[in-house]
Amino acid sequence: MPSASVSKFKIETLVLQSTPFCNIDCSYCYLPDRTSKALMSEQTLERAFSRVFSSPFLGDHLTVLWHAGEPLVAGVDYYRHAFDILERCKPSGVSVTCHFQTNGTLLTQAWVDFLADSSSKIGLSIDGPADLHDRTRKTRSGNGTFQRSMQGLRLLQKNNLPFHVITVLTKESLGCPDKLFEFYVENDIRQVAFNVEEIEGVHSSSSLQSQDSDRQMKEFLRRFLDLLTERRPKLSIREFDGAFHAIVNPKSADYGNPMAEPMRFVSVGVDGDISTFSPELLGTRSCRYPSFAFGNVHADALVDVLTNPIFKEVNSDIQAGIQGCRNSCQYFDVCLGGVPGNKLFENGSFATCETLFCRLAKKAVVDVVLERVERNLGLT
Repeated sequence: MPSASVSKFKIETLVLQSTPFCNIDCSYCYLPDRTSKALMSEQTLERAFSRVFSSPFLGDHLTVLWHAGEPLVAGVDYYRHAFDILERCKPSGVSVTCHFQTNGTLLTQAWVDFLADSSSKIGLSIDGPADLHDRTRKTRSGNGTFQRSMQGLRLLQKNNLPFHVITVLTKESLGCPDKLFEFYVENDIRQVAFNVEEIEGVHSSSSLQSQDSDRQMKEFLRRFLDLLTERRPKLSIREFDGAFHAIVNPKSADYGNPMAEPMRFVSVGVDGDISTFSPELLGTRSCRYPSFAFGNVHADALVDVLTNPIFKEVNSDIQAGIQGCRNSCQYFDVCLGGVPGNKLFENGSFATCETLFCRLAKKAVVDVVLERVERNLGLT
């Protein structure tokens, strides 16, 4: 591929799988190898950072997300060493921010001190109060994890370490907007992101697969937005903020669709396998494509990904799917073609359009926010 076309790709997020293992067993988890206790080796870490920092895709800033398993399983000392390797490999003039997404059950004071000292960001996965959270987020022996996750949250708050919360919305939680709202307010949770229960990876079905889910989602969002408007808590919701921004600022579409554009997200698996597009693709299997590993850091430079024949086929199908969305969907200027992983896992092909995810996480949100904007402007 000519260098002129390579130059347009810039890595925004590097997803590193320090381990595929998770110490709990959520019912909606998509990871296929979460019982494996493999750790990314020092050699793989160094090679991954070297490949990224020497690539033509490097910009002035890089986000490193430790994810795709429970990252805290590896321990604080592992990351002290990993961060030393990162610093050795990082060129001057490039800033790096590290993020950890965790279930929170393994947080200790040592972890909090490390996160603060390294200026790392952290997100907790908490699905609301105990009756909602423990329904799906269980230990391997079947017990709830709510109390341990909340202990982690309290530790972060005690140390004044900022965090956000990701809540997975299931059929049960769509009926509880007031309960979720009160939970966030009572526990002084300031930033929340709603993820819908997706059909993804080894999680082949969702409790939201019903003809009534669109209505239920909109009712949930309307009620939650009413509560935010009436009570005005110190609480921001990613979905509302994003939709408002997209509606009032059409130029936001210029940012593009990072998960559908090559190399903006780069994932490196525990053994060094390289993937791009939706991070959930790495390690998953499909009868349609031989693999979503488009190279390996021990053998391939990142630029080699663009000439990998499987990558070319995947990219061609992803772009065909985006074109289909552009031609058929009135929400395209907000959604910009959806998430490739959802299309594959739900529809069996990247070269498709609407998914359950886009109906609930995109279209329903835009509809509800647009209703509110029009009402506030006196247009309805």
